[in-house]
This record gives sequence, C-alpha cells and structure tokens, in this order.
Amino acid sequence: MKKRGLKKSKLSLEDVVLLTFYYLRHYPTFKNLSNIFDISESYCYKIYYKIVRILAKVGTLPNRKSLLENPPETLIIDVTEQPIERPIKGQKQYYSGKKKQHTIKIQILASSIGKILSVECTKGKQHDFSIFKKSDVLIHPNSELLADSGYQGINKFHKNSIIPIEKRNSSYI
Repeated sequence: MKKRGLKKSKLSLEDVVLLTFYYLRHYPTFKNLSNIFDISESYCYKIYYKIVRILAKVGTLPNRKSLLENPPETLIIDVTEQPIERPIKGQKQYYSGKKKQHTIKIQILASSIGKILSVECTKGKQHDFSIFKKSDVLIHPNSELLADSGYQGINKFHKNSIIPIEKRNSSYI
C-alpha cells in the first residue's frame, strides 16, 4: 500500500499567526489555505483552532458590568458583515440582501481610544438595532454613545446617544 505524501511542515510563529488572521479576515476554505501556506489541509485546521483557543484566553473582553463601574467617556458602536460559505441548512437566515451573499454580522462596541469592549455575532439577515437590543449591553448613562443611522431609536435605550441626521434634498422650482 502506497503512503500518501502530505505537505506537513514546520511553520514559523509569524506564519502561524498570519494563517489564523488570514482565515479570520478572508474566510477561505482550509483547502485553499493549505495551498497558500503549502501545508496539508488537516494541519491548517489544527493550527487555526489551536491559535484561536490561545487568542480567546489571552484576549478576554471585560464583562458586562465593568462598563457600568468604569465608564469610558465616549463609546462607538457599529456592525460589520463578514462573508461566509453558503450554509447547507438555514441559508435564508444568513443571506444578506445588501451584500448579495451569505454573511454573519458582528457588532462591536469600542471606546474612543480603540479598546474593544463588547462583540456580538449573529446571522446575516438582522438589522443593526435589533442586534443591539438582543445583546443586552449595559452602558453607563453618562457615557456618550456614537452610532450610525442603522441604530435609529437607540435614544430610547440610552439617552446620551448621537446618531447622524441626514439632510433631505429639497428641490427648488
């Protein structure tokens, strides 16, 4: 019986971290990732999940109540969409009409100096404000919250919120 030659090799620490961040940013298949880094598909999988577990332990986010105890002056909240492969089941829930592809939405709450305070992930077919309502994020009343126009109505939940006001075009006759 002939042994299959695998492309397993030792990667430097920089390449291992690059592989992980490349996967998180572009979401390729592990087969494509293995071709890029010239290693086996299973080895890519092992590296990725090992590094993600380490990053999850090191990069802990503050708990919900810490925002009330030590409030930053200004908070920024926004949602981004990350494309994913088409799921086998429940495709409709992940389909984003705006991006014309299947996505997951990630809501990030950060301080004005760039420190990430909260991260929420949901399926792609959800409105930004509904993600905020389901997240149950506790925000100090004195903190100023900056949000985009996808968060219309956030003033009912947090009085010190700022949302941009769009000017309406008026035509002159």
